[in-house]
Amino acid sequence: MSKGRKGTEPLISVVIPAYNRAVKIVDALESVQRQSYVNWEAIVVDDGSTDGTPEVVERIAREDARIRLIRHETNRGAQAARNTGIRAAGGPWIAFLDSDDQFLPDSLEMRL
Repeated sequence: MSKGRKGTEPLISVVIPAYNRAVKIVDALESVQRQSYVNWEAIVVDDGSTDGTPEVVERIAREDARIRLIRHETNRGAQAARNTGIRAAGGPWIAFLDSDDQFLPDSLEMRL
């Protein structure tokens, strides 16, 4: 299987709902960045965090244009955050990652 090259393989949108995960979100995003499949975007939907989660994501996103942050002003729950991420997804494929979890390095590649 191909490892994905931008423009030649389908974009996978990774939707990550997050609520008060300022510490754990770093590991989650780094696991996406380490993917063997490179044509992905990560959409972190912050669901009204009060612990600095959005600021952590913004800092990481400044270094990697494939990462985007969407903010809910109030907490609406993980499913609402997932739905927001789905609506914002640019790829024909969607993968979900919880903000306190991590992908194995070939996780996205194995899904295609």
